[in-house]
Amino acid sequence: VGDAQDAFSYRFIRTRKGGSLLMFNGYTYSKRGNTQNYYCSKKDQGCKAGVKLDEHGKLLIKRTSVHEHAQPNYYITDTGAY
Repeated sequence: VGDAQDAFSYRFIRTRKGGSLLMFNGYTYSKRGNTQNYYCSKKDQGCKAGVKLDEHGKLLIKRTSVHEHAQPNYYITDTGAY
């Protein structure tokens, strides 16, 4: 059984277009504006899930962690992008 820190581990992934997304629990989040707020990548389709990073990079659940859609499928390209 993992500890509480394991439940909030995340990573940044690089997209094929050169952008960056935060991946947490199989879902991706994009940064909007000049804050540490990240919104579900499906926000424009109505999903309200979001997370925030504190000043030390610790992940905080900002809103509901329930997504209104299935987890997206991501594949790693030969260059390491998703």
